[in-house]
Amino acid sequence: MNDHISGVFHRPMAGVVKRIRLENFMCHSHLEIELGDSVNFITGQNGSKAPLSIFSMPRVYDIQNLLILPMGHKEWVTEVNVLGVVEHPNLVKLMGYCAENDERGIQRLLIYEYMPNGSVEDHISSQCEIPLPWNMRLKIAQDAARGLAYLHEGMDFQIIFRDFKSSNILLDDQWNAKLSDFGMARLGPIEGLTHVSTAVVGTMGYAAPEYLQTGRLTYKNDVWSYGVFLYELITGRRPIDKSRPKSEQKLLDWVRPHLSDSKKFRLIIDPRLEGKYPLKSVQKLPMLAK
Repeated sequence: MNDHISGVFHRPMAGVVKRIRLENFMCHSHLEIELGDSVNFITGQNGSKAPLSIFSMPRVYDIQNLLILPMGHKEWVTEVNVLGVVEHPNLVKLMGYCAENDERGIQRLLIYEYMPNGSVEDHISSQCEIPLPWNMRLKIAQDAARGLAYLHEGMDFQIIFRDFKSSNILLDDQWNAKLSDFGMARLGPIEGLTHVSTAVVGTMGYAAPEYLQTGRLTYKNDVWSYGVFLYELITGRRPIDKSRPKSEQKLLDWVRPHLSDSKKFRLIIDPRLEGKYPLKSVQKLPMLAK
């Protein structure tokens, strides 16, 4: 990995990690040939669109052009460093990168494994014609939990995602869920410290109240975001939806009064499931969300 990619985090990780070999692509050869008129799009950073390109190679790659996305060099470097040292079935695999400065300006590309089924947000959105069945939602919840657990507990150091949300959970051809988009990730606190003090970043509706109020970051912020995500899977609603009546715009405020009453609980379950779910299974998820 190139020297200009090292040092992304606020303290060094050298000596405690084994870096995964990433391929360094030349930007111009792929941009000019592959990003043509037939480019499709997938959801990317902060709800923006990321270009998707099919390579004429043995593998198919997903291309995130960070000149188009609202992501600066620092976030790009963070993403390369995180995915360059982690490896887990429920984390999207970074295949390579491009970093060039030339007469055309700054070129920054990340090349991932292809995730043909898009994001979880795409499939639980009210605009999706075919909603995810309950058993698939449950599997996605399990996959996402495994990915988070690996970041928090599976290495000699801890990584805090900071931007866990349904649009950052991608689905492969077998509908396995993988966490993606690590541009906001941070190393967890070192031994003896309880938190990392940092500027508040993330997506409205997902960040933990304590983090928003104090800027003190711990893995619990990711756990809170995961709980919000579970309610998304149950209800099929966004964490914040200004198009709904005022009393229903904030997902957590809307679901809370329904949780303790089994009759009321049915009212928050995604109606597009049409009753095709085991009620006890659905009722267990809020216990995890708490």
